[in-house]
Amino acid sequence: MTGEETVIDDYCGIGTISLAMARHAKEVYGVEVVATAVEDAKKNAKLNKLDNTHFETNKAEYQMAKWQKEGLSRT
Repeated sequence: MTGEETVIDDYCGIGTISLAMARHAKEVYGVEVVATAVEDAKKNAKLNKLDNTHFETNKAEYQMAKWQKEGLSRT
């Protein structure tokens, strides 16, 4: 990784993989259908002082389509 990547973590749960990737990527986006897991992912990012993470509650296939429409793509 170069540190310039945008990472998308489908089915991110509480953000375990997302947060590990956030230390090496420019931005990390996570999506999870379980709202309490997303809340925990956001708390975990804050506890780890990571401000390049973005978590959404949604079905992955819907959120991925939304992000793509907004111009976000995997790198």
